[in-house]
Amino acid sequence: MMKMKVLGGLVAGAIVGSAITMIMDPMSGRQKRKLRRTGNRVVKTVGSMLDSFAMRR
Repeated sequence: MMKMKVLGGLVAGAIVGSAITMIMDPMSGRQKRKLRRTGNRVVKTVGSMLDSFAMRR
């Protein structure tokens, strides 16, 4: 249970940090598209890791 709280805190921190960075430094359309592609890849990877972790238990 403690691991999930830590993981949740890390994810929340990453989301808040990236939102603050976007507000402070606006991006061009090209940069936004690149970030969206990279973000989708990261979400898929994290999701598959969580699925495999859940299936082991």
